[in-house]
Formats: sequence, C-alpha cells, structure tokens
Amino acid sequence: MRVAVTVGPTGYGGTATYARELVAALDRRRDVDVVALGSDDAIAELSVQPSEVIAVPARRSVEQLGVAVAARRLHDANVDVVHATRQLVPFGLRVPTVLTFHDDFALTRPDDYDRLKRVVLPPLFRRSLRHADAVVTLDARMASLATEYVPAETPVVDAGAAVPGVLASATPTSPAVRLPDRFALTVGDGNPRKGIAELLDVWPTIAETTGLPLVVAGARVATPALLERIEEEKTAVLVSQPDWGELAHLYRSATLVVDGSYDEGFGFASIEAAWAGTRFVAVRRHRSIEQGIIDALASPAPAAFVSSWDEVADRTVGVYRRLITGTPS
Repeated sequence: MRVAVTVGPTGYGGTATYARELVAALDRRRDVDVVALGSDDAIAELSVQPSEVIAVPARRSVEQLGVAVAARRLHDANVDVVHATRQLVPFGLRVPTVLTFHDDFALTRPDDYDRLKRVVLPPLFRRSLRHADAVVTLDARMASLATEYVPAETPVVDAGAAVPGVLASATPTSPAVRLPDRFALTVGDGNPRKGIAELLDVWPTIAETTGLPLVVAGARVATPALLERIEEEKTAVLVSQPDWGELAHLYRSATLVVDGSYDEGFGFASIEAAWAGTRFVAVRRHRSIEQGIIDALASPAPAAFVSSWDEVADRTVGVYRRLITGTPS
C-alpha cells in the first residue's frame, strides 16, 4: 500500500518525534511505500528516504495550512491512505484518512499558540476530528479523550508509542555545562504549560530536603527571566538545546526525571526515563510537588520499556488496511 504521512515540526518534541519514528518504522516494511508530506526542514530530519516527498512551506505558523490544502498533490502521488500525524487532515481527499490525536490543547489551550494558529487551528482541528476516517492515539488515556470529539462511528485505536530510536541509538555525551553528581531532570520548552516556572518556585525547598538540584533541559527555555531565576536560586542548572547524545546522558545520569507539566498529552518523558532505568514522576498527579518527588525517590527503579516502533507501525498499518478494504474494526 502507498501511504502519505505528514511530518513535522522539527526538533525533539513529541509530535515531531512520533512522525519521524512512525515513518522510519513504516519504511522498514515491505508492504508499505511511504510518501512524506512536510517542510524541507522536517523532511531533512527523517532517518530514511521516503519514496516521494511533497514539500510545504517551512514557516511554523503556516506549515500546517500547507498540509491542509495539499489534496491535489496527494492525489497526483496515487496514495491509498493519508495519515495526518498532527491536528490537520488535508481537505478534499478521495482516499481514507487517519488522524493521530496527541491531545486537545488546540481546543482547550489556544493561548499556547501564536496569533494565526489561535484563530485558524481550532476550527480546522475540529473539522479534521469530524471527518477523519479513523483516529489513532499513543496511549489509552488519549484514546478515551479522543472519543469525546469524534463521531460515534469513527474507530479510535490506541496504537501505542515507543522510545525514540534516535535516542536509544545515540552515544551518551556529556553536555558542555558541568552537571552535579546527583540531580533531578526535567525536559521541556518555554511553554507555560510545561510548569518549569512552578518547579523553580518550589525547588529550593525540594533541594534542601533531597539534596538534588534541578537540571532543566530542552529547546527554547533560555528566556532572560528563566536564566535570571536559575542564577539567583543556585538550585537549578540549564542545559539549552541538548542533542540526542546529551539527552541520553542526562536521562541515564539523573536520579529522577520530573514532568512538571500541569496539562499533558502522552508525554515521551515517561518512557524515555523507563528506557534509561531512571525513576519518573509526573507532579500534576500529586497534591504536593514536594511529596510527589519524595514518594518517587522511595519507589523502585522502573522496569525496562519494551514496546517497539515496529509494533506501533504494525497496529497502525492494521488501521490503514481496514480502511482500504472496508473491513469493520
């Protein structure tokens, strides 16, 4: 079968990671021919060479709009199914469509996006949810949430997720920043939803109790206000824009991985921590951040995360095949 998959954005955020890993796993299959639809930058980050590439504008605020209006080019590519890995399914398609539902933030947290997306994205996302022929998610929790937005007859399948191959295959490399011998790690960006500011609010108390400084790693977190707070508090260290090797080192060296988000979809940090054998805590699940971290430190180390992207691709291809053949779910 010939499958078009939208890819992007760039970087190591969850949606970008999912698209890259899914394309790589589909490319390993003999029964799938992959056509990639995305910006040149997003295509360049793929670890495989798709059989065909359909390029759209690279500017982040309009990239998805380019995907939305790409139907004619997709028809010219003779694809059997189109898989939209972000919020927008291309309009006017005459082939089955699959939409990956990561979260509902475009609908519930529009202020997290730039002005253009705040206006344009919510109605287009709702349209995509109404018109997709099937929806896949990365876990059961998001599958349950997706059913609140799609028609009752739309199949919703938890296809799962796995540790990013680019992380698992990276050679651990120490970042240029000097790290403490023991530390807690949080990985995120400057989005307020990630809760980094709230972690910094309470971390002096946590550091005093646990002896663990906080290492903040990620893209677009080095705002002047954040840098000033880290410098003043002396209980946090910033690792800005780490590459995959540095992330692998951080995950393996940390005593604890902390997800400070107060609203999150799937969240790769949990399985990345499990892959590294490092304890993990999502503080939004606890009344007290401090108590959640103390409880996590007292818990056993996690078992290895064993799911693979080939398994994810197998479940996803099952969805494609049922749509193409008209077989009920």
